[in-house]
Amino acid sequence: MQASSGLATPSAPTTPQSLRRVHYRHPVQTLVYATLDNGNGGILRNLSESGAALQAVAPLRAGQILRVRFDLFHPKTRVDVDARVSWANSTGQAGVVFTNRTQQLCRQINGWIFQNLLRRFESAAPILSSSTADDLVLSGNARPAIRVSSTVSAPASPFVRAAASVQLPVAEPQLALSWWPQPVSFRSLARMMDVLILLSAVLLFFCVFLAIAETIPPWPATVALIAGIAGFFTALYWWICGWLGCETVGVQLARIALPDSAKASLPREPQARFR
Repeated sequence: MQASSGLATPSAPTTPQSLRRVHYRHPVQTLVYATLDNGNGGILRNLSESGAALQAVAPLRAGQILRVRFDLFHPKTRVDVDARVSWANSTGQAGVVFTNRTQQLCRQINGWIFQNLLRRFESAAPILSSSTADDLVLSGNARPAIRVSSTVSAPASPFVRAAASVQLPVAEPQLALSWWPQPVSFRSLARMMDVLILLSAVLLFFCVFLAIAETIPPWPATVALIAGIAGFFTALYWWICGWLGCETVGVQLARIALPDSAKASLPREPQARFR
């Protein structure tokens, strides 16, 4: 298989058929207008990372150096590069070689060619036929019916069916603490942990503030300062947990404190999904 650069050996004639190509030339199916020097222009016929074939308005000369500019779409890619005419004829057809192409430009052109090839393969793939107007794909073979066990009887009334469809809430697990007189629920323990974490942050900030100020402000200012700092740390705490997409530290500590038998009844943490 020959590749496609547009470079010609000295012994070969300068015709499109005799040029040895080193890169794949992708035919351009849509109209892509190229701007050339001296008010000349043309239409792109095929493209590779090292060159292109053009149908120019005014004929070009072999060996001519010019500037080639054109825009590709789906995905959008702009090409602005110096080129040398490798071959040309009197009808305006010519092949150019990009002389100062960069690695980034080569990657962009190859990416555009690859996505166009994928779209061509997708359009050539067989389309599943549907027997309905709702774009439903029906199975070719019949599926066996679901058989209901004879021991299960249908509900006698709509009220019974509605009651059977209601899911009873799962009992929240309880945790017995040695230093607390009665068992504590999972939710209460998690909130207690969160409150202790926020209280520790507020106290640490207040201690640092006293060390810097070396005096205690009047009690109205102290109460307002503590309330403002508590609100700030609370908002920051919940924002960080939401930004990380995880449960709060209190919930995670409460999960660790629960026995393994009680962890099975807890709702699982939602996992991140890739789209």
